[in-house]
Amino acid sequence: MIVDHVLGRLKNLSTPIERTTRDMSQMTQEGQEKVADYAEDILPRYRRQEPAQPPAQKTVDSTEGKDTPAAQDAPEGAEEAE
Repeated sequence: MIVDHVLGRLKNLSTPIERTTRDMSQMTQEGQEKVADYAEDILPRYRRQEPAQPPAQKTVDSTEGKDTPAAQDAPEGAEEAE
């Protein structure tokens, strides 16, 4: 009786995802599919609103697309001649 009470209290401390995962692990494939279908059905109504995040900035390598650095390609003194 005490064990049942403690287990009941622990159940209440679990997050909804933990409870759902625990319960679904005991279901047949058909039951799991029904739960997944139901979750998809109600998702539009209960979707969490995430704050908008700025797009990730792509880092660009300054040597990207170059075979060799320009200083190695230019003959010595070429800059002075121009």
